[in-house]
Amino acid sequence: CLITIMTLSYAATVVAFLPGIGVIWAVIAGAKFVAVYSQQQCVQARALFEADSNADSSGDESLDPASRAAAAKLMSKVRNKQIFKHQLFFSNGIMNVGFTSWLIGHSPAQWFPVWYTLKCVGLISYRWYAYRQKGHHYFLYDLCYWVNLLCLVYLWVVPESGWTFEVLFQLANGPLAWSVLAFNNSLVLHSLDHMTSCFIHISPLLLTYGLRWHSAGSKYITCQTTQCDTPALERLAAAQVYFYLPWLALYYLWVFVFLDHRVTKRRYTTLFSWVTEKGLWAQVVPSVSSNPYMQKAFYSFTHYFCTLVVSCFALILWQSHAAHMFFVACICFGAAWNAGSYYFRYFAKQFVQNLDRTVEEKVQAALMKNGARAPGCGPVRRGCGKGDAGAPDRSQSEKSD
Repeated sequence: CLITIMTLSYAATVVAFLPGIGVIWAVIAGAKFVAVYSQQQCVQARALFEADSNADSSGDESLDPASRAAAAKLMSKVRNKQIFKHQLFFSNGIMNVGFTSWLIGHSPAQWFPVWYTLKCVGLISYRWYAYRQKGHHYFLYDLCYWVNLLCLVYLWVVPESGWTFEVLFQLANGPLAWSVLAFNNSLVLHSLDHMTSCFIHISPLLLTYGLRWHSAGSKYITCQTTQCDTPALERLAAAQVYFYLPWLALYYLWVFVFLDHRVTKRRYTTLFSWVTEKGLWAQVVPSVSSNPYMQKAFYSFTHYFCTLVVSCFALILWQSHAAHMFFVACICFGAAWNAGSYYFRYFAKQFVQNLDRTVEEKVQAALMKNGARAPGCGPVRRGCGKGDAGAPDRSQSEKSD
């Protein structure tokens, strides 16, 4: 009898998940019968859009009917795949923001560190792989990645070190948090690259907020003294002397001196080359000196000065829960505001254009492999496709993501 009751209990638990699973399946599969009662007009609009897209994709009259039908089918498949990818990332982005917000409020010192760790390892590993393909992997030597490493060390190696947390607090609420504004980080929900940048700069801020004010009774020690009254200048100096300045010296020697020839020869991108490519820095840095090492030294000194200034603001946040919470809200609002600007000023205009470029490029490559002619090109030849003058600029497509 007990076994029967337990079996029915487990079965009821499984059945309880079925409605949610059904909703997810309906959304992803685009099952129109689910939405027809509540969103009939939206379904009809979507069908018209898909019909227009398919009509546009088969408009090359130079192809014979069979080839034109095959090209239209392939373009529709590629287009739907690209849209599905963006929808999937967007949905995951929404769920990530909601779940992270709930977890930081529900369990800031128990489960949020675990959630942070999983995302940190996964996202930074993926970023290294993706940036390695583009020659951007030297970005991972920058301060923000090392502060995230310090977060992991504190969480899983020295959680009882109040001194380590005080250093981490200064860095996470100083240079990392203000980098959201400095680098225009945007909460672009459909873009894994944008969301990773937001994670790197915002998650340590959320982590230190939760532990600073809500870690009582947990294994994490967040202060050197029981009253959390370490002198402000001592905390500021500890973060600078024991972490920031050693990182800055090693970064300058490793990236700017020892690996400079390798970076230049292989045309790798570093943060220095990126910020001095255009804008104010592109005018100021060359005017300092013609010697590249002096230019990089000036950049390093400016980086240090800005870090020192914003770290002073973190001293205030240490003393006030309300001020800290307000600061966290403002940084998150800044990332959301930047995303709104991206979506309404750029994305709305460029998405369809870039999607068409991506679809055309993939279809051309597929048809060229089969010896057919791609829509918009003459007979397949060397140069019609990725290297053609009329081919889409892949770098622009990547930037839009």
